[in-house]
Amino acid sequence: MGIFISILLLLLAGFLFIQVKRGKIDSKVIQVLADIASVVSLLLAVYVFLRALPAPSPEPTPSAAAGVEQAVSSPSPRPTLPKASFTPEPPAATEPVSNFALAEPGEAEAYSLPLKGALDLLYKDSSLWMHTQDRLVKLAVDSGSLHLRAEEELEFPRVSSLAWDSTHGVFWAAETESILRLSASGEVLDSFDVSGIFSGRPTFLAWDGAHLWAADTGSVLYKLEAGADASGLERLDSYAISVGEFPSSTIDGLAWDGSYLWVLSDQFITKLSADAQSLCRVMLPPGYPQPTWWGWRGLAADGQWLWAAHEEESRVYRADPAACR
Repeated sequence: MGIFISILLLLLAGFLFIQVKRGKIDSKVIQVLADIASVVSLLLAVYVFLRALPAPSPEPTPSAAAGVEQAVSSPSPRPTLPKASFTPEPPAATEPVSNFALAEPGEAEAYSLPLKGALDLLYKDSSLWMHTQDRLVKLAVDSGSLHLRAEEELEFPRVSSLAWDSTHGVFWAAETESILRLSASGEVLDSFDVSGIFSGRPTFLAWDGAHLWAADTGSVLYKLEAGADASGLERLDSYAISVGEFPSSTIDGLAWDGSYLWVLSDQFITKLSADAQSLCRVMLPPGYPQPTWWGWRGLAADGQWLWAAHEEESRVYRADPAACR
């Protein structure tokens, strides 16, 4: 910076000298300007010299110097920890409710499915089953993992959803405008047209030990009487419910846990009273990469856990009913 200004001053002095020679500027004025330029050049030279000097290093305070000297001369010995004595306790004896009692109660856990295209889940004969387009798959947990394997596969009619009726030993299935009664092997025994008593198409079903619960596309819940021999269906009551993320959310699954009816809608599993009033709900993890309300389909209860299927992710989430808030 100082050198640059000195060069400019020299150029200016040269310019003024030429003007004096031409007689355009008085020589006395030139002398004053030259004296000023000399003083400025001297000050700049002093400034550049001082900037070039190295900065002095700060001297340590006596206490700091003493601490450093002490640390170098007598290092502290590394502390030794006493050995801990540990006697493992024998594991407590437990009786699993089903072959899915793998982890402790808590937050929802995701289990990968062996097949894609889950349409519904159901609990039958102490096992979790998945219904797809053309088969019924018995699921089991791979030991020590979060993966479900296909333990058994059965060819099954193409229906929207299934519910196992343990009272009569039959399946109930939803199809377009009808509810079907199927044998344990999938043979169609009866077909009941519900277009006259439902506001929309039947979607998901659940059996509570005495009655069949059915949901339709209009998010209306129906309580149906099946008769002593399950030879007919009679509408006992209906409930318009809204338990999802939005007022227009649909019902994505039904399950009976032995005491309460549970409804899956969006990422919520809602516990209902006997008259279909919301008591509390369990929130499932958001779907990824889909929105939280997209892809849930199928719900089952085994008396200990709730199982919700996410069709897009090909996963089943196990939730603890005790987390209902």
